[in-house]
Amino acid sequence: MEAIERFMLSELDAFRYEIAGYEPEAALEALIANHLPDSHYADWQLYNSVWTLAAYDDAYADMVIGIMNRWSALIDSIVRAGVQQGIYREISTARITRIIAAAVNGYADILSVNPSGPRCQEAKEDLRYLLQQLLSRSY
Repeated sequence: MEAIERFMLSELDAFRYEIAGYEPEAALEALIANHLPDSHYADWQLYNSVWTLAAYDDAYADMVIGIMNRWSALIDSIVRAGVQQGIYREISTARITRIIAAAVNGYADILSVNPSGPRCQEAKEDLRYLLQQLLSRSY
């Protein structure tokens, strides 16, 4: 279990490193672009297996919740930076973070079962639309 946790945290750290210095809009675009599978990947199968184990094992559940909380904190920091810079409208960053994380994870789950380039592209477009609706200053 420790090896799995290290792997998952290393993916989070790699993404955090990748987006360092990005503007909030670019960081959210990278989140969408990098977290939706367009074909079967071993990483996604690992995540699916761990999430299944977490439903029945408290230790795995605690690990998964901790990792999800770290991802949520990163998303929240991106959204909060966008609000502070005036890029996004004044919103509840906690609520928007929950919605973004749920939408990205939901599409990732669907695509990990039945991935394809066209389905992945459609999901990315849907998520971009959702972000515009949630964050745009024109609302």
